[in-house]
Amino acid sequence: MWVQSSAPATCDALAMGTHLRTISAFLLLVVAVLLAIAGLAPPDVVSADADPDDFSAQRAMEHVRAIARQPRPVGSDEHRRVAQYIVAQLRELGFEPEIQTGHIGTFDGRNSPVPLTNLIARLAGRNSTGGVLLVAHYDSRPTTSGAGDDASGVAVLLETARALRSGVPVDNDVIWLFSDGEELGLLGAQLFVDQHRYAGDVRVALNFEARGNRGPALTFELSDDNGWLIEQYARAVDHPRAGSAFYEVYRRLPNDTDFSVLKRAGIAGYNSAFISGLVHYHAPTDTPERLDPRSVQHQGEYALSLARHLGQTELGRVRQPNAVYFNTVGDHFVTYPASWSPFFASVVIALWTAQWWLARRRYGLRLRSVALATISWPVIAVLAGVSARLVVALVGLFHPSWTDFLSAGGIYSSSLVFAAIASTTWTVISGAHAWLLGRIAAVEVALGYQVWLVGLIVASAVMAPSASYLVIFPLGGVVLGLLAEWWLAGGSGEPSRPMPLLRALFALPALLILVPVIYLLFESFGIHLVVVPALAIALVGTTLVPWLDALECYRRGGVTLMSGLIAAVLVALSAA
Repeated sequence: MWVQSSAPATCDALAMGTHLRTISAFLLLVVAVLLAIAGLAPPDVVSADADPDDFSAQRAMEHVRAIARQPRPVGSDEHRRVAQYIVAQLRELGFEPEIQTGHIGTFDGRNSPVPLTNLIARLAGRNSTGGVLLVAHYDSRPTTSGAGDDASGVAVLLETARALRSGVPVDNDVIWLFSDGEELGLLGAQLFVDQHRYAGDVRVALNFEARGNRGPALTFELSDDNGWLIEQYARAVDHPRAGSAFYEVYRRLPNDTDFSVLKRAGIAGYNSAFISGLVHYHAPTDTPERLDPRSVQHQGEYALSLARHLGQTELGRVRQPNAVYFNTVGDHFVTYPASWSPFFASVVIALWTAQWWLARRRYGLRLRSVALATISWPVIAVLAGVSARLVVALVGLFHPSWTDFLSAGGIYSSSLVFAAIASTTWTVISGAHAWLLGRIAAVEVALGYQVWLVGLIVASAVMAPSASYLVIFPLGGVVLGLLAEWWLAGGSGEPSRPMPLLRALFALPALLILVPVIYLLFESFGIHLVVVPALAIALVGTTLVPWLDALECYRRGGVTLMSGLIAAVLVALSAA
């Protein structure tokens, strides 16, 4: 019986074929991790000599350089210069831009209203069923030239206006809003919604922001009842980077952009931003030289493809029940109605229950051992978080200047530090797994951990169905893998002859879905809240327990030793 094995088979006793299968499984998982992270990369820059109706980041960067010369807070001379530049560019493209002025809100608690200047252009459609609004703000904080936030968005809107006018005429009206006073409290967007006649015509809005200076452009927020919106997004966008889990998280946060004003006004739409390079957000280092043009290209492709597609689409009914949507590898995009989540959750829970029943019947599952694994998981998760903080503290000893960036949540060389934190966290997790696997059976460890995953599935299916895919498919893959192995083993499956390659194949959903989310969590929260991605790494470790047990030398500490050595090297490189 599996649970009655007192000692694992030694590496010497196993055939060379088993070693090769184990190595193949390990390489498969490594490749999956690398593909998952590489799939986040923004598209290549399109050159300035591309077709006129294409979006070119090279052309857009000329606008960024013209706009982000100096800080341009509301009311400054530079702010007025940039407004004049935008108006001149629109006129050169053949628009008759409107200049909306007004006063709204207060600044720094004073009672004096803030003078605002919104810049608006409209391309009339041939047979309009509503307006498509593109939004970016042109003001900046007083301490930054704001190349990313949000000169990049302004440049995206200008280049999109040029490309759209160069292509086939659209049926619906397309409106461009260069909003003012976003940094003072979303004031320009509010002025537009409250006072401009075009506001009532808008059916769908696209807002473009940045919380850094590089990385993929993430469509991190949609309005409620987004089923129709994500269907159009999937049809129109060539390089989608979106996840409904981000939607579930962001809607519960106090953060706001101009899109928040539009949503409150009942306008449906999309909110996109690139978030890597967080250290440069609202900082003097947010300059055109440090802005990655690939991120601008990605934002621009969203703007042009969606404006062109929505410009030809009937906009009578833009709201349908929410959808679940996420990337797997690269541009592969999955979407389905959120109402299906309870069904998927029920299927996985049924498979997990069958796994439990078979384990008890076939391998003599011991409930006490399962309970030990269940109560061990929170301890392991806490240890993972502590280890991540220790890495940050250790590296910080060699980089005292990072203290300022800790409060902002950003760091330099984030990919290297992320690798150091991830490998250290994994060392702690694999070491804890090894300790448990030396005392109770792997199936008991797996089922004990999975109790938490089942709980998360139930909670997410009820409270946040759009995020439930983060748990449903990883757990479903692992459970199917174990059931498939037991079926292939017939009546004589033995723990000394696991199938590492099979288990690795069924672990792929966990890696392909969760690894990009973990990386983006780190990019978003930085080292200030590094515990968040560390806990997510612990979640991945939970799903990989069956595969770890398939490493024949695992109980000798081989995996822990190897990951520990890698972690030490990466920490040393980060501290250098």
